[in-house]
Amino acid sequence: MTNKIHKILLLILFALIFMSQLQPAYAQTGPTRHFIILVVDQISLNNLDHPDLAHFQALIQKNGAIGLMNTTTGGSQTADNAFTTIGSGSRAIGSPGAAQSFNTRETINGQLVADIYQRRNNIRDIHAYQVVNLSAEQMKNMNKDKHYEVRIGALGDALHEAGLKTAVLGNSDLPSEETNLPRYTYGRQAAALLMDGNGRVDYGVVSGDILTADRQAPFGIRTDEEKLLKLLKQYYTQSPVLVVDFGDTSRAAAYSSSISKPMAERQLYSALHRADHFLGELLQVINLEQDYLMVLTPTPSEANKAQGNTLTPLIFAGPGIEKGLLTSGTTHRPGIVTNTDVAATVLHSLGLAVSEEMIGQPMKGISAETGSYLQYLSQAQEKLVQNTLRRVPVLSTVASYILGVLALSLVMFILRLFNHDYSRILKKILLYNYLAILTLPLGLLAMAGLGALTVAQSFMALILITFVLTVLLHRLARNKSLSHAMVAVCAAFIALLFTDLFLGANLILNSPLGYDPQYGARFYGIGNELMGAVIGAATLGAAAFMNIKQFKGRLVLVAAMMLGVLFVMVYPGLGSKGGASISVTAAFVTLLWLSLGLPTGKKQLFMVAASVLAVMLFISLADFLGGSRTHIGRAVQEIQTGGLSSMLDIIIRKLEMDFRLMRYSYWSGMLVASIFLMLLMFKFQFDFLEHIRKRTPDILNGCYAALFGAAVALFTNDAGIIAAATAIIYPIFTLLLLNLVPSDKTSQNSI
Repeated sequence: MTNKIHKILLLILFALIFMSQLQPAYAQTGPTRHFIILVVDQISLNNLDHPDLAHFQALIQKNGAIGLMNTTTGGSQTADNAFTTIGSGSRAIGSPGAAQSFNTRETINGQLVADIYQRRNNIRDIHAYQVVNLSAEQMKNMNKDKHYEVRIGALGDALHEAGLKTAVLGNSDLPSEETNLPRYTYGRQAAALLMDGNGRVDYGVVSGDILTADRQAPFGIRTDEEKLLKLLKQYYTQSPVLVVDFGDTSRAAAYSSSISKPMAERQLYSALHRADHFLGELLQVINLEQDYLMVLTPTPSEANKAQGNTLTPLIFAGPGIEKGLLTSGTTHRPGIVTNTDVAATVLHSLGLAVSEEMIGQPMKGISAETGSYLQYLSQAQEKLVQNTLRRVPVLSTVASYILGVLALSLVMFILRLFNHDYSRILKKILLYNYLAILTLPLGLLAMAGLGALTVAQSFMALILITFVLTVLLHRLARNKSLSHAMVAVCAAFIALLFTDLFLGANLILNSPLGYDPQYGARFYGIGNELMGAVIGAATLGAAAFMNIKQFKGRLVLVAAMMLGVLFVMVYPGLGSKGGASISVTAAFVTLLWLSLGLPTGKKQLFMVAASVLAVMLFISLADFLGGSRTHIGRAVQEIQTGGLSSMLDIIIRKLEMDFRLMRYSYWSGMLVASIFLMLLMFKFQFDFLEHIRKRTPDILNGCYAALFGAAVALFTNDAGIIAAATAIIYPIFTLLLLNLVPSDKTSQNSI
């Protein structure tokens, strides 16, 4: 009897395990849930802030959530690349093939589109599909050499695998008005958003039949709203996922270069009013209590890009979408999402698993006490745009200034090799410049608190902040010691940075030294520039603190501080970076190793490697338990799926980025000059290092550890050049500063 019970229990257990592995392709109870995407392309957030756009305003303020969307693609920010990126869920290239979508019954130069498609794709059963893209294979070929996976048509594949039908309506076609360019330009990119890997969409109309003549409209045509609405009602009953390209705003944007600015604005708002009217009709067809509606702008207009603004508005409404601001697991920032989040959002909303190839994560609405959401986002956008505009001139000037000081130091160092000592005035000049450079990371972070500054205002603010900090640092070094000054500047930077990180990272987001949500791939946590500065500042600050002898138990306090810094850098909830985690761990372990008086060598490297492995395991475990997909989590998942080839791809991707930055980044010259100067100092002036070792042994250990951390950062980060360049600021200018300290003041280490 007992054996029979055991067998029955085992059968039940196996049955439960078997059933748990079965996932229905699309399980839903009750009425069919729809996901409709209305494309109103090439507009800006400010275009929607118009009282006459009643339906847009109502959707934003009463029904849905709104955000600014990062529009970065695998190439330039064109419609072909933008729609392909959205449909792939990964940064892709689609130009020029994405626009080449047609109804199968259309003809091109007298040939049936269905026949052309079958010749190109070796797929015979095409008659079940109404829309096809003729360049799907070409688009795959354009993306196959990328060192990350791009699956063209990933969203369409996932929907078809779940047994769901797809539909696309409308186009952004541009008939030519130029005698020297008579070619009709197809604008059928919307199909790339929903097509599967073979370029197929089940239903839809993307042909010129959806357009009507209008002598007052751009290019003399516009979308036939009545026909579009009729088709929407027809396919709404047949397909749970529909994309509607209104088209007229794209044509207005394309036409703007041929007319005056006032006329261009009138044409754009005329198109927006028609889109608003259509939105009102669409809302009568769908039910937001069970259907999802997304108003999407995949591509910024050329006019907006010329002003430095590549963010576009995105509105999302439907069941469970909280009214307010949009965010996602990709950005962790209220009011900011990415184009790669769209595909993940569609699948998640329909109860489907997000494909592994997709790097985006589902969007959600969060409540916000901001009054007008449009006004709040407009102010946030202004800050981001201003930071984008000032980022390159400010950072390139800072890097050039540091490079100039390094060059002068190099010349003076070479002269000293030939017994030509510094003049007293030159020593003062170098000393103040060394101190000023040590305050720059703190100054660049603090200036973000002054709001959306222009480029000129940013330079003035940075100069003033740096001057004040340099004077304060010099006084502290004179009245106390250089060690106290180093602890103060490093601790102030780390404290301000981490406080801001826990309070929402507004300073990081708006600092030239932070990341750029318009163009970058990072939206939260600490970016490459600041990450490098943390390595240098935390390591040198800890070392300088250990050099202040009146503090007892210094090593314990320093170890606790290191653990705190390490936790902030590696914890997935704060945006951990694999390269940062490895680099900080390497620097800290090396500093502790040297502080304990242990010799460098294989044992030290083994301890560093073991510590790095432990940190990586902690991050992977936290990422797994937390359910988030951090950079490290995705890398681990990629290696698990692809094995050694995926690991090799990751290494190649990092090296390629470093080589590219070495050629074009303003940080590369500074890094090379720093390394060259260090080599000369270590080669020809061992007595200089010996003096430093006698006066400030702990600080010298900190310099060694920070340089080691910078070297590790160079090879373990996607932008290792940048991280290494900012990390090396603290050790190299500390060494140069110590080289200027008079020998008769070594006991106090004062200036």
